[in-house]
Amino acid sequence: MDIIISGQAGAYAVLSKIATLYDLSGRSFELSSGDLPIAFRGCTDVRTIKVRSKEEALETCRGLRDSDRALRFVLHLLDDGEEDRLALAETIERLFKIPSTVDFVTASLYVDALPNTDTVEAVLP
Repeated sequence: MDIIISGQAGAYAVLSKIATLYDLSGRSFELSSGDLPIAFRGCTDVRTIKVRSKEEALETCRGLRDSDRALRFVLHLLDDGEEDRLALAETIERLFKIPSTVDFVTASLYVDALPNTDTVEAVLP
C-alpha cells in the first residue's frame, strides 16, 4: 500500500479516496486528500513510500521519528543553551543504539568541503 509518512510529524497516512492518518499514539483520523497538506504542514521530511502492512508503516514511522529526534537532540546539545545537557546526551546515546538513526544524523550533519580553487571559472563546466 502507498503511504505518506513523516518522522517529524510522527504520523503516516494510508492513501485512498478518503485517506486515514495514523499517529504514533495509535489514533486515526479520516481526511480528504485536500487535508493531507495541512496534516503534514511544516514537516520537511514528508515522502511517499510503499509498505506491505500497517505494522510496517508504524515501525517505519517510529524509526523516522527516532532519527528526527536524535538529530534535534544533537543540535540542541551542540547549542550553548541552558538545557540539561546530561539528559540530552543520555537520550542521544539511547537513540544511537539504532544504526539507522546514527546513519541519519551523520548524513544530516555531513557537509562536503568546497573545492579549493582560485577562481569561479575553474569550477564551471
